[in-house]
Amino acid sequence: MVDELILLDASPFAMDINEMENLLTYKRRAIEHVLQVETSQKPSRVVSPEEMLQGFLKNNSHVDEECGKLLLQRGTTPEATGLVLNRDRRITWPEYSFDFVSRELFTHSIQQLQARVLLVKAAQGYSDVRRENDANREPLMFMLDMMRSVLKERFQFVQIPGNHYVHMNAPHHVANVVSSFLQSKRRIPAQL
Repeated sequence: MVDELILLDASPFAMDINEMENLLTYKRRAIEHVLQVETSQKPSRVVSPEEMLQGFLKNNSHVDEECGKLLLQRGTTPEATGLVLNRDRRITWPEYSFDFVSRELFTHSIQQLQARVLLVKAAQGYSDVRRENDANREPLMFMLDMMRSVLKERFQFVQIPGNHYVHMNAPHHVANVVSSFLQSKRRIPAQL
């Protein structure tokens, strides 16, 4: 059993309250996308490490150079003439990689959680999977209210300054919160 669940600028479940009628369409498209990607395997493009880093930083302005190098170290494979991205092309869009849930399923799922939960939210982090809906804080507030009311003292929410990559750009902000949570001796018995 999981005793502690720590979420860094994430949700335990991807909730979409605005497009419930499209969930089956998303699921069908996701399956079709996976099949298409798997049947059209293109050869991987080899790029120099510097070119890869500059391209990554250009497309991810919220990541500094040190963080970019670390992410590329984790997400590339060295070849004789450069680097190849390990990216799984099957997960290019949120609709293809997340199972969105309704409010009802979110509530039911939270009620099944027995672990202590820490949610660390970056102030300038993601509020919505699709990003274009980031200004709409209502789903986030629903999620927080539900987790507070169901999990009670087993739930802790902390908002810290920074963006989605704060754990890499300023790890001390996250480390202090996580360390405190893990070291706290408030052991709440699991609900049966």
